This record gives sequence, C-alpha cells and structure tokens, in this order.
Amino acid sequence: MHDLTIDRASLIALIIETLNIGISTTLSAATAQLILKKSASNLTRHLLVTLGLIWVLCIAHWIIDIVRASQAFIDTPGKAIEYYSLVSNSLEAAKDGVYITVTLVADHFMIYRLYVVWNRNWVIVIVPMLVWIGAAISGYTVTHLLLLAGDGNLFISSLAPWALTFFAMSLSLNVICTFLIAGRIIWTNSRVRTVRSGQNYVHTALMILIESAALYSLSLTVLLVLYDLGLNSQYILLDWTTSLIGIAFSLIIYRLAMSTANSTPSVSVRSRPDAGYPLTRVNVTHIVEVDGGYDQESSTDKGGSRKLSSV
Repeated sequence: MHDLTIDRASLIALIIETLNIGISTTLSAATAQLILKKSASNLTRHLLVTLGLIWVLCIAHWIIDIVRASQAFIDTPGKAIEYYSLVSNSLEAAKDGVYITVTLVADHFMIYRLYVVWNRNWVIVIVPMLVWIGAAISGYTVTHLLLLAGDGNLFISSLAPWALTFFAMSLSLNVICTFLIAGRIIWTNSRVRTVRSGQNYVHTALMILIESAALYSLSLTVLLVLYDLGLNSQYILLDWTTSLIGIAFSLIIYRLAMSTANSTPSVSVRSRPDAGYPLTRVNVTHIVEVDGGYDQESSTDKGGSRKLSSV
C-alpha cells in the first residue's frame, strides 16, 4: 500500500490542523458567548470550563506542532524524516500527552452529560467511568513509553498495544455514551405526545448529537486502522482528530442553542392515554437533563410548566 513519507505526512497534518484551529477558535468564541448569556448554574460553569480547557489544549497541541516543524525543516534542513521518526523527542511525548488529555477531557464531559441526562444516576456511568480510567492509563502509558523508545518509531511493539487500547477505549466510550443519551431522550420523549414544535426540536437535537458523535467516531476508527497498519498517514488523522474534538464539542452546544432559538420555546403536550397524566405544558429549551416531568427531580415553573433541561 502506498504511503506518505513521515515528513510529508507531518507537514500536511500541520496545515490541516491550522485550518481546524481557526474553525475551532471561531466556534469556541461564539459558543462561549452563548453560554455566558445563560443564567449562572453548575452546568453552565461546567460547560464554560470544559470549552475553555479543550480550546487551550488544542492551541497547545498546535503550537507544539509548529515548533516541531520549525526544528525539522529549518533548524535541521534535509533531516526532517530523521527528526520526525525519533519518537523519544520530548516534544513528541508532550504533543501526544496533550492529545490524550484533550481526549480525556472531552470524554469526561460526555460521561457527565450522560450522568445528568439519566437524572444523576451513578449506576449508569459506572461502566463508562471504568472505560475512561482504562483509556487514561493506556494513553499516559504511551506517553511514558515514548520517552523510553530511544531510536524506535511510533509503531514499535512496546507502544502499539497501549496505543491501540487507548484508541479502542475512547471509541467505545463515545459509542456507549451516545447510545445511552439518545436512548434516554427517545424513551422520555415517547412518554408524551407533542402537539406543536417540541417533537421537531427533540428530533433535531438527537440528530445533532448522533451526527457529531458519528463524525468523531469515524475519524477515530480510521485513525485506529491506519495506526494498526503502520501507515504514516495516521499522523494526519492524529492531528485532525485533536482539533476535531474542539470543533465537535463547540458545534453540539452551538447548534442546539440555535435550534432552540429558532423553535417555539414552549409547546403543548398531552400525556399518553395509558399514562394517566393530564394535559400539561412542556418547555423544550435544552436537552441535557431530560426528565419530561416524570422524575422526582423535575423542575416546575410558576405556570406549572415541566422542563427538559439542557445538554
């Protein structure tokens, strides 16, 4: 199979990452502005801190790549292949450490979102948390082994199992959490029949969550396959995936907020005939904490409206 040389792959990766950083920065700024307009709450603060941390880590990863490109192509002209092939370089370990950290931060928020959607039920997040811990252990083990690799490359036998484990666990975590969040929303929404636009908004929110998860999962799957095949093309996907995390995170929040703004905020719903509940009003403004008026933690406004809280 034809493959790129490592220096060419790294340069292409830097160009793509630079474009993505511009997109990510714009989206992050717009999303932060939307978050700050909301009333202060633990969820709002959690969103803002996570958004800021992901953006800072993505910028740090990008800066490291710029420094490495400068050292490879300017400081050591004609030796870029040798430079990039030496994975025991401290900047290589730092770069991969940042990638692992930004992945874990995003995955942690995915688990937190799952926890909130399921009415803060700890049982539902036990398995995702165990997978997250496993991903952290395997990921940072890779960073440690990089420093001990000597003249070896990124595909040496001591690194490969740990790297593949990290990719597989992160992918599994995203798939599990996405299905559980979507399943909870569908289950809750099925317990009421929407008269006006609420049903459309719930459908839109589901599509946003699934599309964003699918984009990241597809990128991670291709990265896993390329790494397993030992192709230098994986460097492009590695840097693409790092910046994609920031884009996907901001995009979910921003698109949901825009969908809310363009939809009728309060919709009439009638409980299903066999549920024994009267006609009520549901405020479909966000989809993070979904209770649909059936759980003990449901919030009721002065007009008796039951709410679906935000993702």
